[in-house]
Amino acid sequence: MTEYAEQPCYIEQVTAPLVGLICDRHTVVVAVGAAIPTDGDRVETLCGQWMIIGPPPTEAVPGIPATHFADCADCHAIRTEEPENEQASAPLRFFVRLRGTVDVHIASADPTIAELLITQCGRRFRPGDDLELLDAGDGAPCVRCLLLSLSGSLRQVDAAASLAQSSTPLPHPAAAINPFWSVPIGVRVVPWARH
Repeated sequence: MTEYAEQPCYIEQVTAPLVGLICDRHTVVVAVGAAIPTDGDRVETLCGQWMIIGPPPTEAVPGIPATHFADCADCHAIRTEEPENEQASAPLRFFVRLRGTVDVHIASADPTIAELLITQCGRRFRPGDDLELLDAGDGAPCVRCLLLSLSGSLRQVDAAASLAQSSTPLPHPAAAINPFWSVPIGVRVVPWARH
């Protein structure tokens, strides 16, 4: 006998993993008045996969028992309405360079509307400068901008902007890797070579 949902509900279906040993737990939505799926019914999950309702698999892969289960990340994100990644709160970054130059600089302000664009390394660009707006990964990055962006700390980005506004020069990029080793600005570091 077919049962119908009196209120909206979720049904979870465990499937064998596509990769690895942890089985996937998918979510199926049953709307009000819709037939509640039973074993053998073909349904579509929130993430868009089609599967047949039934008991969970006994083996994750042939010969290895299915002992661990995890929610499908896509079904979970749709069900809880949470973004898939937590980088939504990360600051917008723009990648710019002067036309005809090599170094690509990283800036936090929009270069199309900023009156004075200050990059993470402290380079200043004015509205009349001939800038190219690039995609992430295009061109050769400015070493200082790259090192400051890899830290992931907004405090260092703010510190770079405040240093750029003052007359104090930025520390050498090597100091960002190892704070106990610093090289004065203007000194060229040459890698040691065997002769």
